[in-house]
Amino acid sequence: MHEAKKLFPQRKNNLLKTIKKNNLIILLFKKEEVLATATKIKTGNASDADEIVPEVIKTDDNKILEYIVKVFNQILKKGIFPENWKQAKVVLLTKRI
Repeated sequence: MHEAKKLFPQRKNNLLKTIKKNNLIILLFKKEEVLATATKIKTGNASDADEIVPEVIKTDDNKILEYIVKVFNQILKKGIFPENWKQAKVVLLTKRI
């Protein structure tokens, strides 16, 4: 339970952005939430299947941040995730003895 609270903290204000879809209430992302999470991303890593390097997400450029929030919220609203976001590259590392 403690881990769940760290991963999904309660929102502190009542100005929630929500939509209702198929009798479900979906909480939309807010710019402040994305920015707070982005500051925790480690930089210097290669991009994943989405081809977005961590430095782009961690930017302090307001236009890029607004675009990222808009994309994330459109994904939630439509319920359709980009196919390459559902994939992962697994690399087996052998341990030397």
